[in-house]
Amino acid sequence: MGEEKDNLYDRIQQIIFTDKASWPAYVYVMTNKTLEMRVSLIESGDWKRHIR
Repeated sequence: MGEEKDNLYDRIQQIIFTDKASWPAYVYVMTNKTLEMRVSLIESGDWKRHIR
């Protein structure tokens, strides 16, 4: 579900538990690429140029 694509997030299936039931749900998680972008300084201030 997003595997083998250049996505910022991966969609995975998880079971979500509440106090009344459990439900299958899609959860969006950061990819390694997104994690790297969160900790890097954008010197130019231009995010679009930075991600190229």
